[in-house]
Amino acid sequence: MPVYRRPTSSGTHVGTGSDYGGVGIAPRPPTGSSAGIFISALAQYYGRNSGSYDTENPPPIPLEWMMSPSDPRGCPKAEATLTAFGVTALVIALGVTLVSYQPFTRKVTFGCFGKKDSSGVWWTWILTTSMTLIGYLGASLLVVNSEGYEHLLFRNVFALYVSKPSFAMSILSILRIVFYSSKGESIFVDGYISTALSELLLKIVSAAFIHTTWQRLPNEEVKEYMGGVLLYMKLLPLLAVVCYIVVPIWHRHPAIKTPMEKLIHGFCAAICVTAVVMGPWLYWSYFLSLPGALWCPPKLASQGALWTVFSILGGLVGV
Repeated sequence: MPVYRRPTSSGTHVGTGSDYGGVGIAPRPPTGSSAGIFISALAQYYGRNSGSYDTENPPPIPLEWMMSPSDPRGCPKAEATLTAFGVTALVIALGVTLVSYQPFTRKVTFGCFGKKDSSGVWWTWILTTSMTLIGYLGASLLVVNSEGYEHLLFRNVFALYVSKPSFAMSILSILRIVFYSSKGESIFVDGYISTALSELLLKIVSAAFIHTTWQRLPNEEVKEYMGGVLLYMKLLPLLAVVCYIVVPIWHRHPAIKTPMEKLIHGFCAAICVTAVVMGPWLYWSYFLSLPGALWCPPKLASQGALWTVFSILGGLVGV
């Protein structure tokens, strides 16, 4: 089976989608008989993200993960996508952390939010999740209503964005352990619980979507290349349960009393949370080394604005 062939000034270059803008974090993607297809055959996948595969010319990524117009030109490089994701995720993490600080939220909302109410914290995560999903909904609608993207299936774009990487729990999880009120309760605990349960649900959906879509891809060499990160993403919900729920409960154990014990526990919690947070970033670093022109998201700045606004609102209603 042929590979991508792109003419260059020095002749014909053979490679995969990474030659159109790969990512340095991931190792070089496969180049071989099943790594890709001729550009002319690749064109059949432009402007679609559903349907059946041409088994003679399988693409380098699953159909459901494609986001390209019918005539892709001037597509952002993979680094641009990761940069957009990174800037957005950092702003969201800072914003969610700020609104999770109950005294601040009570003051700026004139007491409407930020109240200490232990009975409500176990359902406010539904509001947090709903607001986050509304942001993904808006970004997905923006994509499928852009010129050249009209034939993309909305639900696949929406499900794809659920797997988008995040930093929301990175800062909040540390502050939840470090800062306590005079009553010995973390002043970030309500925001932490709402965000943690929301993130856990999104990771379950993401794992299911990744498993289903990549299993269907008839490109074994690419799946072998992605094998480790795919397994990581499938196991991530279980790891998230341990790091987001079990570890904080363990922190409240009466045996953990001395400052040194608390420091050691905090260090272990930081490592655990980092392992969960970095999983999607690792996956996207590998993934974006493959698609080339099959990944060409429109209006990334506008999408990022929608993700940011609704994610921070989600953090606000969660406290």
